Amino acid sequence: HKKPLPPSYRSKLYHKTLLLNKTLLLDRIFGNRRLPIVEDSPMGAKLFFITRSNVMNKTVYLGITGDIIHPGIINIITRGAQLGELTVGLLTDSAIVNHKRLPYLSYEQRKQVIESIKGVAKVVPQEDWSYVPNLKKYKPDIMIHGDDWQHNYLSKIREEVFAVMAEWQGQVVEIPYT
Repeated sequence: HKKPLPPSYRSKLYHKTLLLNKTLLLDRIFGNRRLPIVEDSPMGAKLFFITRSNVMNKTVYLGITGDIIHPGIINIITRGAQLGELTVGLLTDSAIVNHKRLPYLSYEQRKQVIESIKGVAKVVPQEDWSYVPNLKKYKPDIMIHGDDWQHNYLSKIREEVFAVMAEWQGQVVEIPYT
């Protein structure tokens, strides 16, 4: 009959297991490869490569309404998770109401759906239509967004995001809209 492990040892073992699982996942994603990422900014596009080593400690932020989950949302969540630990800023009903129709699902229902998607580390409320308040609060290394905001009604917010991310040398990664 085995004695149970002390709580402190169990906790250390749990964290080592999490780290091992993350390491195995990153090995599976990257192997010995470098994944190309195009970063677009008002100054022009530039290409950089991400590797397994520069993903380990990066934090990534993605803001979404999360009402209708389509392949484009899954694509951007997958790409965000490849870049680091993905936090999804889920827009609240009050953040959405003046800009779009109200979502079909309640905030809590949308949160439950988003939390269940592979690659999402955590979901936080985004109380404002602009990403800026949450970006200042969480200070992610990377903010990810679809490239559709370059030439639509979100272009002003896009400029604000680039300015605020530059305050702490954060990157904005734009994924081709699908």
